[in-house]
Amino acid sequence: MKLIGYHGTNIEDAYNICKNGIDKNKIINTWPNDLGNGFYAYIDVDGSPFENKAVNNAIEYAKTFRKKDKIGIIKLTLDIDPDNSLILLENETIKSVSELFDAVRLAAYNKIPKKFKREETYVKAGFAKRNNRDGFLFEYIIDHGLIKEPQVIIEDTHTDFNNGTEIAIRDLSVIKAKKLLILGKDHVIKESDE
Repeated sequence: MKLIGYHGTNIEDAYNICKNGIDKNKIINTWPNDLGNGFYAYIDVDGSPFENKAVNNAIEYAKTFRKKDKIGIIKLTLDIDPDNSLILLENETIKSVSELFDAVRLAAYNKIPKKFKREETYVKAGFAKRNNRDGFLFEYIIDHGLIKEPQVIIEDTHTDFNNGTEIAIRDLSVIKAKKLLILGKDHVIKESDE
């Protein structure tokens, strides 16, 4: 299944990723993001209830969380196997994963390192405020073999700036191409020749 994803960051990091690739060590977080560990991007999905386009969500993400003068967007060409992916866009799949989460929640939360409750970095980054532990639940059910390791996890997400469909890319081999997009004046996006 072919997809186009958009990853928003600052221009320096975007250029580095396009030139040197994604550092797999950096996508394994000590505090997993909402969909667990992975390289995150926004995607457009047919029939999506969201008005905002994926590229616009990537821009808003970068402006909100990367806070650098110049924003870089990486356009990703992806080729995923739906049978080896966790796609949480249909009620039946969402219900199955929710039931798994309910069954393991206490055990998974007990595995969260205590340092996160007191380490200032995580409090300032907003993890303590949001108290979102879904990433730990995803990592727990994967690590314990309750679901097989997916290439990607896809889910509609809700944020402070825009709602959209996010993809956490766990298997970087699904990324077939990367293209640097630069946000210029008046929010005009232009493709980099590099």
